[in-house]
Amino acid sequence: MKDNGFMMIDTMLSMVIFSIITAVLIPAVMMITSLSHESETDLNFHRTVYIELLMYEDFNDFENNTKNFYVSGDAICDKEKIELCIAIE
Repeated sequence: MKDNGFMMIDTMLSMVIFSIITAVLIPAVMMITSLSHESETDLNFHRTVYIELLMYEDFNDFENNTKNFYVSGDAICDKEKIELCIAIE
């Protein structure tokens, strides 16, 4: 049994590599999941605004008659979630 020391070092090395991989991948998966949820929320908001804009003849009608959004300066924002806004030109 002259290779016992090598087997212990090999095991420790593989555990360290596994720990590093796990320490990097778990936060990355959590961040990607969070980013995916935020992107889906933004996409749904953009779709809703687009569909709502199509229901009106022009932008002034939209601005005066919409109930779900408000226009402030150069942005259309959601009344319920103020952080959701679309820049307009």
